[in-house]
Amino acid sequence: TLPATRTEDDTLCLPIVGSFKDDGKMFIYGKVESGSIVVGDELMILPLNKKIVVEGILIEQREIEKGYIGDNVHLRVKGIDENEVHGGNILTANPPELKAVEFFQARVVVLDVENILSAGSKVMIHCHTACEEVSFHKLLATLDKKTLALKEKEPKFVRAGDVVLARLELSQ
Repeated sequence: TLPATRTEDDTLCLPIVGSFKDDGKMFIYGKVESGSIVVGDELMILPLNKKIVVEGILIEQREIEKGYIGDNVHLRVKGIDENEVHGGNILTANPPELKAVEFFQARVVVLDVENILSAGSKVMIHCHTACEEVSFHKLLATLDKKTLALKEKEPKFVRAGDVVLARLELSQ
């Protein structure tokens, strides 16, 4: 898990938005969520477990030596092909301190559903740069929309407009 307050000394977490090749050089781009990146860093792309080396860091066409939290960066890298990396992958330290999971707990605002949602319902979740199918493994509680105070423990179902604390299961 990422710390509540983030510093450049924390574990690097950069959700990858995309990649492209320009003049034979490979670029990965995204926003630094925690930690920092320095030219020459050996990093890992999860969940691919693919090692890469940062050859250059660009912000708005300007080459820099170090990227910090909140920077939208384009990284010139070696060690991976553009067909291998996808939006939603995570760039982190090598060896990785971040781990892939099958289940996670989240506060979900149910926006637009025709029917009710219950345990086993499948939906698309949009988080950072990832768009993944998940299923509601267990509905833990419904929460008040304004205060987020507990309304009901272990509800049988939720509707559009509800805020629910749920255990979600990834399809991949």
